Amino acid sequence: MSDPTKAVFVSYAREDTDSARRIAEALRSHGVEAWFDQSELRGGDTWDQNIRSQIRNCTLFLPVISRATQERGEGYFRREWKLGVERTHDLAEGVPFLVPIAVDDTAESGAAVPAEFMRVQWVRLPGALPTPEFVAQIKRLLAQPRKPASTGATHHSLSAAPRSAPAAPPVDEKSIAVLPFANMSADAENEYFSDGMTEEIINALVQVAELRVAARTSVFAFKGKADDLRTIAVKLNVRTVLEGSVRKAGNQIRITAQLINADDGYHIWSERFDRALDDIFAVQDEIARTIAAKLKVKLKLVGDGRQLLVKPPTDDLEAYQLYLQGRYFWGQRGGGLLKGLRCFEAALARDPNYALAYTGVADAYTLLGFYGYARPNDVMPKARAAAERALAIDPELAEAHSALGFILLSYDWNIPAAEHALRRAIKLKPTYVPARYWLASVVVGRNRPHDSVAIDEEAVRIEPLSLFANAHLGWMLLGAGRAEDAARRLEHLLELDPRLLIGHWLLGQAYVALGRTEEGLAKLRTAVELSGNLAWMVATFGCALAHVGRTDEARAVLADLERRAEKEYVRAFLFAMLHAYLGEEDRMLVWLEKARAERDLALPYTDMVSDSFLATFIPARFLNASKRAAFIERLGLIRA
Repeated sequence: MSDPTKAVFVSYAREDTDSARRIAEALRSHGVEAWFDQSELRGGDTWDQNIRSQIRNCTLFLPVISRATQERGEGYFRREWKLGVERTHDLAEGVPFLVPIAVDDTAESGAAVPAEFMRVQWVRLPGALPTPEFVAQIKRLLAQPRKPASTGATHHSLSAAPRSAPAAPPVDEKSIAVLPFANMSADAENEYFSDGMTEEIINALVQVAELRVAARTSVFAFKGKADDLRTIAVKLNVRTVLEGSVRKAGNQIRITAQLINADDGYHIWSERFDRALDDIFAVQDEIARTIAAKLKVKLKLVGDGRQLLVKPPTDDLEAYQLYLQGRYFWGQRGGGLLKGLRCFEAALARDPNYALAYTGVADAYTLLGFYGYARPNDVMPKARAAAERALAIDPELAEAHSALGFILLSYDWNIPAAEHALRRAIKLKPTYVPARYWLASVVVGRNRPHDSVAIDEEAVRIEPLSLFANAHLGWMLLGAGRAEDAARRLEHLLELDPRLLIGHWLLGQAYVALGRTEEGLAKLRTAVELSGNLAWMVATFGCALAHVGRTDEARAVLADLERRAEKEYVRAFLFAMLHAYLGEEDRMLVWLEKARAERDLALPYTDMVSDSFLATFIPARFLNASKRAAFIERLGLIRA
């Protein structure tokens, strides 16, 4: 045996051998001693003595729970489970030991496990794919003193520490997740307002010193889900949770808010606010200040201490509501982009100095060009003008620097200027994740795909449940030639949101790259369906067909897009990709020139030299070095 003070014992049924191996290897690769009985024949006195010794000496006991353990009423793993339970009888109350790990959708209720397993929080590792957060929390549990927990509230963590586990490290003591406020209004369309309330309070609390606040996209991953507060707190690694509701009727609002200790479910504070809509910013500020006081954290105050945490972004409340509506629609993508754009423009009609509304206009026009709903030359100059106007009003607005950075990359093809703008956005607001994944795109434009992965990994660390941050990381992994890593990331992403368009699109490409042809094509078909037959998704499907040798079907896709192009806008770059995969270099070069004239948003990545299957650039085998260099020169791509 190595050091039992840092050892975990992984218990599993033989059907789960591969799952247990992945868990053990992930822990070992991070310096954790994992006892994982694999080589010896199970049964017999020697085996029994060895297993008993390991369970008696390990620090944590990790039983792997699955459909296989549910179906098996008898097995050596059940003997291990009983030995693990017996060991808890010798431990003081509150000392963590049992960490059950469910590797599929086996529910706790009705699970065929010892009763003691039900008294601790379970870990959920779908597909037995250990996350960095899981490994880090196991290491924290191993590092904790092996002594009884002190009195007071207990802490629940991602690693499924016992419900009476010792308190988490001090850094997590003052942590909070603001869950999406429920819309209790008679009009369901007021959802945008309750979402806006949530976001404003998150932004206010971020300004509170010492307080760690779960990011917006992470908490919104739980919107509309029935997870209990303890489970949510474990997943977000926070000590307290704020939940509430908003009822809006005419010019009156009723806001309820309650601050809850996630460890024991007790209310720390709750209050109801009945106010006129005109007081919305004051109420948001009051809620943020009260939370700070209750959690006994310091406010970053200056002067007389009356500095507002919630600063009204506009004096026009109707403009504010229009902006919130715009962001709500914009987040839906697809047809929501035009709806959002109209809301942002209506907000600016009421308040021409509303900087955030200008960033909304910039973001809406950018995505219309990015997805191919509109010609870049028609929308991107408008996007740039809006971003520049926002910065003229508020030079310190991180969102505006980020919006401009992506425009400088994707349309102006100015990589150094884009990088400068995005790094400025990150400096102004380190938690603003979009600036980070757009920066990863800039680095890809410099043909440094592995560096882009590192940038996206940091974005995911900040917002672990952000759908697009995880998708972008999968995207960059594909570009770096790491298709297996990309597939694991994207499979996990689709568990978070099974209908996420970009998840199916990217995972389909990862499977194709790995030679899992039928699975890949199935995912790409799903992406086409979810997108409403978006040309980019259709073209990707066609490229995949050509890539696997099904050229007749690929040509049928090409013909379909050519017919569509007679009636609607279809990006020239998509035709260039299809001709490339069909081995038609001359036609590819013709369409690349057309894409250059359109200033297609994919062309900044022409400098990326890779043969990965990914429908955002022309692989190296289809465009040799001399022709690539000549084309880049014609582009006028600014690289230095």
